[in-house]
Amino acid sequence: HHGVPQRTEQVPMETLTPYFAYVAALGLAAVIPGPGIAALVGQALGGNQRASALFLAGIALGDVTYLTIAVIGLAAIAKTFASAFIVIKFLGAAYLLYLAVLFWTSDVGLTKVLRSETRSGSGSFIAGYFVTLGNPKTIVFYLALLPTVLDLNNVHFFEWAVLAVLTVVVIFAGLA
Repeated sequence: HHGVPQRTEQVPMETLTPYFAYVAALGLAAVIPGPGIAALVGQALGGNQRASALFLAGIALGDVTYLTIAVIGLAAIAKTFASAFIVIKFLGAAYLLYLAVLFWTSDVGLTKVLRSETRSGSGSFIAGYFVTLGNPKTIVFYLALLPTVLDLNNVHFFEWAVLAVLTVVVIFAGLA
């Protein structure tokens, strides 16, 4: 058979390697316990799946926010931005202590206490977002570790969009 050779377009493996490295690093970082996971577990124990999903969406948006900050090279601003959330960190800690005291002093189970304390959907989303913005683990990942995995100088809009989608997928897959 002497036909015209078929040419298939393939993406070179070296262009995909940074994405694989990013997914692996983010997946590992996402499942390491931290404030986000603790708060997500608290939401999930409350029994409201919609609020938990929205909380998780807020976490994912927080990660995309830090990805964007890292990609556009505003690490110094991001560090300042993160330190502005120290108040939120303390409010989050106070909320967890409040739940602990309620549980400790209550005759009912933790699930009932958390269910009575469940936020609205939009409140859950905003809480997830701010937990991520104030999470030291997230800050370290995007501002210190990410540059060792990706060459941030070569991330343009298309690459950022791919990374943003991968971020949401990995966060939902890892934490759901």
